[in-house]
Amino acid sequence: MSIFVFLIPLLAYSLTLAPDITWANYGMDGGDLIVASYMLGVPHPTGYPTYILLSRLFSEIPFGSIAWRYNLFSAISMAGVAWLLFHIVVNITQSKLAGMVSAWTFSFTPIIWQQAIITEVYSLNLFFVALLIYMSIKHMQNITSSYLLFGLGLIFGLGLGTHLNIIFTLPIIILLATLSKRSNNVSMFILWQFIIGILIGMSIFFYIPLRANQGVISWGKPDTLLGFWQFISGHMYWDNFFNLPVESFLPRVLALTGYFSEMGMLALVLMGVGIYWAWQQSRLLVIGFMTSMVMYITFSISYRMADSFMYLLPAFLVAGIFVGCGVKEVASNITHKSGQIVFICVLLTVTLTLGYLTSSHVSLRHDSTATKFWQRVMLESPHNAVLITSEDKHTFTLLYARHVLQQRPDVIIVDMRLLEHDWYHDDLLRTYLSLTNVAELKKAIEHNHAYEKPLFFVSRHCPHPRGGVY
Repeated sequence: MSIFVFLIPLLAYSLTLAPDITWANYGMDGGDLIVASYMLGVPHPTGYPTYILLSRLFSEIPFGSIAWRYNLFSAISMAGVAWLLFHIVVNITQSKLAGMVSAWTFSFTPIIWQQAIITEVYSLNLFFVALLIYMSIKHMQNITSSYLLFGLGLIFGLGLGTHLNIIFTLPIIILLATLSKRSNNVSMFILWQFIIGILIGMSIFFYIPLRANQGVISWGKPDTLLGFWQFISGHMYWDNFFNLPVESFLPRVLALTGYFSEMGMLALVLMGVGIYWAWQQSRLLVIGFMTSMVMYITFSISYRMADSFMYLLPAFLVAGIFVGCGVKEVASNITHKSGQIVFICVLLTVTLTLGYLTSSHVSLRHDSTATKFWQRVMLESPHNAVLITSEDKHTFTLLYARHVLQQRPDVIIVDMRLLEHDWYHDDLLRTYLSLTNVAELKKAIEHNHAYEKPLFFVSRHCPHPRGGVY
């Protein structure tokens, strides 16, 4: 049964996968991630080394566009989350059918589906969150040896290399460890196993200084001690933390309500029932899950970025767990076995039907906006042109075309917003050997001076010569 839990979402994601690089679903960073992974460089902070190294394996698939292979990596990761969610619910409820309903309800929720079909770090990050919860429950149930704590620490450390928000799973890990049958006999040796596991897992971050200055853009100076800390801690984004304007708070809350409503009213009712059932079983279990869920939601609402709703995804994973608990509770109150079967069959039918209806709204199989953009820019740019960008999606898409697809090796791509940083000057000189003086280029851009190469300002639709509209 569990293989179908994995294969059905994977099939749905594969049929709706973006065929190439895409800007849909806030996937503008996809080009940066692909370029860094494909060239074994370093993307924007915090570097995501676990994602970069694992996704690089998928770039070797011998078919499909290179960006499609990275999109497929997201799809497989998210289908893996569904598979783990199934096993989490089965371990809590002892019901495989409840696990299946839970996994598919989660998989076909639009916000989840949208991230499963583009290149981004969130699918893999969610896989590590689910894996941590699964391993924590195993530890709680005393099913495996104490060495599981070492593995738990190792996965946590590696998970930080997918996104730092994985720290919000700590309430779940701690409280489930408290519920463990071994909790009264936990020795310092076992705790050190967990800590050592974390440290070994976090060693993945040494990839960043080792590969700094090897890719196209080496953000900051991560090969220095201070630069490394500022890079992996996301120093450049600190001003966004809990800095949402007051007038934006209510719209964020309403948007949050909208995202959860997309799960469907039936799923929300089952989630409420599941929370009640789980509370009766173990209050600490519910407190751990709800604390983690609230932390993710709070961070998502308060983070001052348009795509901050991506930080909600683990909250949907927790919601999926409670949906499974709700299915268990309702089914157990149906006295006749045949009635239970009918109830589960109805739930599965509703879930799959909603998934089918959702597919047409989220599908990116015909999306070619970003591809047509870079193709037009490369076609219309003169020989040896300097393509000047001012948006992430333009910069990263053109870097993907120029350095991964090897299109127009004569052009130089410059993000005018980064020219204020000395480290970016060094990157440009290292990447483009025909570029000799970045200071002169910056002056030419800012003051409309003459330059030795044609300057083209890139807009949404095409490049414009000097003086054109950005």
